[in-house]
Amino acid sequence: MRIIDTQRSGNCWKVRLLASFVGIDLQRTTLSIDRGDLQSASFLAHAPMKRVPVLELDDGRMLS
Repeated sequence: MRIIDTQRSGNCWKVRLLASFVGIDLQRTTLSIDRGDLQSASFLAHAPMKRVPVLELDDGRMLS
């Protein structure tokens, strides 16, 4: 599973914390709010609401 997150998001931290408690390994892709990464076309394709975290499941589905 992969998580798309930001450094400063408390909600992203909660997802990473829960995953570690239950033993789920997450590949992490960290975006920068300051650089405008949440406005990029590639991110908006995964999360049209412009919110993190976004989880990419092993079957390719995205949960935001």
